[in-house]
Amino acid sequence: MKTATKITMYSFWGLLLICGLIGFISDLASIGTFIDSFHYIDVLWYMPIAYILDLLFNIFLLVFASLNAVSIYYIADENKKKFSQEKIISNGLLTLIVYLGLNILTAILAIINGYVVAGSQFTIDASTIVCIVFGVIALVAYIIALNKKEEDKPSLVFSAIGYGMTALFLFVSMSMSSGIVIAMEVFLLFALIAGAMELIDRKVDFTSLINKKETKEDNVKKVEESSNSEIVIEKLNKLKELYDQGILTEEEYSQKRKEIVDSLKV
Repeated sequence: MKTATKITMYSFWGLLLICGLIGFISDLASIGTFIDSFHYIDVLWYMPIAYILDLLFNIFLLVFASLNAVSIYYIADENKKKFSQEKIISNGLLTLIVYLGLNILTAILAIINGYVVAGSQFTIDASTIVCIVFGVIALVAYIIALNKKEEDKPSLVFSAIGYGMTALFLFVSMSMSSGIVIAMEVFLLFALIAGAMELIDRKVDFTSLINKKETKEDNVKKVEESSNSEIVIEKLNKLKELYDQGILTEEEYSQKRKEIVDSLKV
């Protein structure tokens, strides 16, 4: 696996791991609210469901991100197909599918609860609708990407669409969130950037570009050294001619010759 790909993969799963940890801590901190919600189960029946789904997702994220981050070490072993680069990339999209699916489900449950409790007086927040739309588009894009593979990897185009829509989903969601939830969404946004870098790396081989740049610099250095050597040789020949013609004494010739040779060493 290329170095650039390893870096993007470690970044992606590392950031997702942080997201899971933040979400899990947030769930533990709000367990009191979860217990209190049972006292109002007739009007807030969706809250215990949303809490349990969120808790399960964060536990899943902690375990799944850890396993994928560790498994990157074993990608080089072709006999361990379960640790293939393609599978780890697909697992990343699968994680985002689960995340978006649960968020969309929670939003729909909240809307249904609002209509059940308030009836016709209930109004849906425009930001919630926008989030659902972006989430659904991203969800569909990821599913297509997993089913429409290129060189055994998820489709680059549909993966990019999914990342873009998920980023928009997060931006809108952050405008409605607060506290620790925003922190989790920020880390998830950085994870998307790492995922996008992996997509770019598929089209642009960063490692090859770096190697080409180093090779080019080496070639330029060799040309310069070769050019300098030719100039020195020309000077030495000219100096020898002057000495043979008696224009320079032996002492002057030796001194000048030493100066020219020393300049080549520098």
